[in-house]
Amino acid sequence: MTIFSKENLNIRPVEFGDPNCAPVFVTRSRSAAYAYKYEGFTFLLRSGGRYFVTVTPAYPEHAWQPYEPVLVIPEDAAIRVQLVRGADYAPTPAEATAAGRLAFTC
Repeated sequence: MTIFSKENLNIRPVEFGDPNCAPVFVTRSRSAAYAYKYEGFTFLLRSGGRYFVTVTPAYPEHAWQPYEPVLVIPEDAAIRVQLVRGADYAPTPAEATAAGRLAFTC
């Protein structure tokens, strides 16, 4: 999951795990409409106009540690959320259409 924002959300990579190997990446573009890009999150759920996300663990055995925070990101015109299927996603036979590409599903 990637979060794009027009304004700085003050998400600091050093606040997540080992500061020498932070799982969260923040980049800033001076020319993009959404200047701030935050990568390294896993989508948990969307409710009440908010996205609930946590850090994507580097190793599966470290997933869901009690010290990992859950961030609440408002659904807002100044924020864009990009979701992608995980590497372990296995498409169903119904999705494996259109010459081997995943079909759009609702």
